[in-house]
Amino acid sequence: MARKRLEEWQMVAWVLFLVAFIGAGSVPFDTLHRKLRVTNQGPTNSSDTMYLTHLELKHGSVRIAETLRDLPAGSHVAVLLKFGTYRILCAQLICHAAWIQGLRPVLVPADAEDAAERVRIAGAVAAFSLEGEPPSWFREPTVLSPALSFARIPAE
Repeated sequence: MARKRLEEWQMVAWVLFLVAFIGAGSVPFDTLHRKLRVTNQGPTNSSDTMYLTHLELKHGSVRIAETLRDLPAGSHVAVLLKFGTYRILCAQLICHAAWIQGLRPVLVPADAEDAAERVRIAGAVAAFSLEGEPPSWFREPTVLSPALSFARIPAE
């Protein structure tokens, strides 16, 4: 009889625990006093926003695509930048734009003393510089923004 009574109390305890567990799970205690607001972050995550923020280039996607449009398919395009800076993100976006146009992007460290030689060895027909002033070896550079310039590399 005592054993049966113990089993009944254990069953009651488990049922109460189950009811409390279900009740606690159905009430979101931490969200009763506040609600999170979710907003569309699309405009801040676009490539144009990256170009504008880091390179001061308005309508960057269109302007870079137009710059790349006249280059021969399959040719190399150099992208000069200082590695380890936030501009690596923009360099990757420019490389992606070049790749979409059927070009072969090559990243070159802008602070290397032999940057011009590296671009020549890569066989690049054009180059972007993400370091403000165009390098002195750029012939007739096109300044797209205060931080971005473009130049065609003449064949030797």
